[in-house]
Amino acid sequence: TDLSSRKINSFIFEKLFDDINVGTEKNHITKRSYWVKSGQKWALGVLLKNKFSSGKSITSDDVIFSLKRLRDFDGPRKNDYSFILDIKKISKFEFQIITDTKSDKYMELLSSSFASVYDAESFQNEKKFISTGPYSLETWERNDKIVLKRNPFYKENNLPEKLILRVL
Repeated sequence: TDLSSRKINSFIFEKLFDDINVGTEKNHITKRSYWVKSGQKWALGVLLKNKFSSGKSITSDDVIFSLKRLRDFDGPRKNDYSFILDIKKISKFEFQIITDTKSDKYMELLSSSFASVYDAESFQNEKKFISTGPYSLETWERNDKIVLKRNPFYKENNLPEKLILRVL
């Protein structure tokens, strides 16, 4: 179900934001964010921190790939993310999301599990999802179980080494 997949997603991927209030980041990926007015448009600037479960740093390119995938791919969420007019890379770890207005609704969408960040290189080349959350996918036996292993680069290291989720 959708609820189950969102729960599993929360084990594997951190959201871009955990809190919809800009500048009050409490999560794993975003170090700082800010709104700036640029002519008739708004830019949500984001400074990144931390790593994927592979040890590779999460970069602006990864976030830009992930958000453009949501906005441009013909899927059920495409219209939800059409507010993203453009995404500008400022540096390796900073980018801006260009919108027509400043909105809490946009922050809510960027805080949802659908806005998970993928390692662009691994996803494009290998169709492989690399984790940013507390766990990464070890095995998935359809209609039986999902085994997750702890992400060694996650901020909380006192988590169980493995989680086994059984399908009932």
